[in-house]
Amino acid sequence: MDPEELEKKIARGDCKVVDNTSSKLKSSVWEKFGVISDEESNIVKGFAACKTCLKVFVFDSRKSGTLSLRKHADTCAGNKLITSSIEQYLSNGTELKVPRRDEKDTITRLSVNFVCNDIRPFDAVHGEGFFALAQGLIDVGARAGRVDVKQLLPDPMTVSRGVNKYAEEIRQKLIPELKMQLEGSNGAVTLDMWTDDYRKNSYLCVTLHYINNKWELIERVLCTSEWDSSLRKTADNIKPAIISALRKFGIDEFYSKLVYVTDRGANIVAALRTVTRLSRAAHIFNTVLYTTFKPSQEDMYGEEVTAMIDSAKSLVTYFKQTNLQARLKKTLKNSVETRWNSLHTMLESISSQYEDIRTLLEERGEVDRLTNLDEEALSDFVAFLERFKEAIKALEASKTPTLHLTIVWYERIRRHLRASSSDSMTISSLKEKCLSILQDKFEIHRLHRLAMFLH
Repeated sequence: MDPEELEKKIARGDCKVVDNTSSKLKSSVWEKFGVISDEESNIVKGFAACKTCLKVFVFDSRKSGTLSLRKHADTCAGNKLITSSIEQYLSNGTELKVPRRDEKDTITRLSVNFVCNDIRPFDAVHGEGFFALAQGLIDVGARAGRVDVKQLLPDPMTVSRGVNKYAEEIRQKLIPELKMQLEGSNGAVTLDMWTDDYRKNSYLCVTLHYINNKWELIERVLCTSEWDSSLRKTADNIKPAIISALRKFGIDEFYSKLVYVTDRGANIVAALRTVTRLSRAAHIFNTVLYTTFKPSQEDMYGEEVTAMIDSAKSLVTYFKQTNLQARLKKTLKNSVETRWNSLHTMLESISSQYEDIRTLLEERGEVDRLTNLDEEALSDFVAFLERFKEAIKALEASKTPTLHLTIVWYERIRRHLRASSSDSMTISSLKEKCLSILQDKFEIHRLHRLAMFLH
């Protein structure tokens, strides 16, 4: 009988690895190794097996020592992990040996398989929660011996129930705090609705904001929940959904007392018509910009602006697809309408490297890709967008109050949109159109005035 045949028998359950109970044992290696017992509980002489990975070795105490067993014990991935915690393994100054290349390669392959098969983010294998789970599996395995992980891990429904239970525990702890804060002072709610581009599922997010007793601005996400697809997103359906989110935390009695900050969607505005609602200033500035760039019959230079933006997007895509990006000092960024300030980011990334981009295109005989991207016009356009970027950055803060800044930035943007003698005809026309849209869309509420005065 050879080691491979014994390993197969162990795998089938015909044999098993048991502790070596000989009274002559002296080596500590037998903590990791055992002897092999057949179906009739007879010891198969001349062999030893690793308790962790079940690898079988030829062993005769009268003819050879335990050197080969000890070498395996020192390198067996299972033994190594059992004898040390993940935190020790990752900590600085550890006395543990550096893992062998083949061991790291094995874990890398398993990690790649995990994120690909289960469609998980790459950092899923590098979080505190994952470390704790892995350590728990190791500890259980060390106590129970070789176990079937599939049988050990809970099924999705069990995990879901556990998450709900955990969420309920947190909710119950928060209820007294939230009630106490809202009884003593006002709070605000920001809410948003959006649709997943791929699965077309809609979601509602409700977040509560308040000042605690230490004068800290606190935000609590009350819900991020999937919208019932059988319900239309009307005002009559949105209002109950908001109240339901408040009720889960026992604060629905404060519904009328809270101030709501939202976008200007007609359905949300209608849903909150009986309470105090403010429009998100940063969102309005972003909307004003993208409305400005849409060409209209009255807009003499609209096509020129549209051509510049389209050419910039095409240029960024081309540089990424041809790997020319690697020859630039900075990454070219693309613009996404729903990502605030991304238009400025895209054009600035091109403008700041214009000469380098031109040189690379000339090498390939494709300088015509810059036809609609005049360097001076591009620079003017970036300067035009810069003020909006500053405003949006200042107003989208979540850890500090911003209500008092709304009028300040509204006035700064209005002044920015005044025509200047140094403006090109395109920029001058753009400012005129943008100012008209801004004044039409922007709403100054009495709370904005009060906040600015008190500040």
